[in-house]
Amino acid sequence: MIEVYTVKRIENLGLGRRACGKAARRCRRQLLLGATACALLIGYAWVQYRWVELGYRADQLDRQVVRLQDLNRALQLELATLSAPERLDLLARDRLGLQPPRPEQIVVSLPQPAGEVAQVQQGSRTTAER
Repeated sequence: MIEVYTVKRIENLGLGRRACGKAARRCRRQLLLGATACALLIGYAWVQYRWVELGYRADQLDRQVVRLQDLNRALQLELATLSAPERLDLLARDRLGLQPPRPEQIVVSLPQPAGEVAQVQQGSRTTAER
């Protein structure tokens, strides 16, 4: 048997990388413009989303302010009601059994110079003895 070998020359000069031309530059420029447009659209969408979100938050805070103002008014009214002198006088008389002081229970104390002893009008007890 005879073997035959043939040599075939392959020229692959055309398969190599082509030099950058106008088409490649145009393609890169369009790709860059497209990426920039996408980035701008995403940024715009994010700004709109934040705008709506902050609007909802402002609305929520406004409702909270109104609710807290109503609560403040109610608490101020309750404080005024509970600390009214007429109510306190009624509670002191009814619940605690207190009565207005009798004239003999009232003691007026005036400031005395140092070293002197004040005498009580009813008896001989001094303020130093008490």
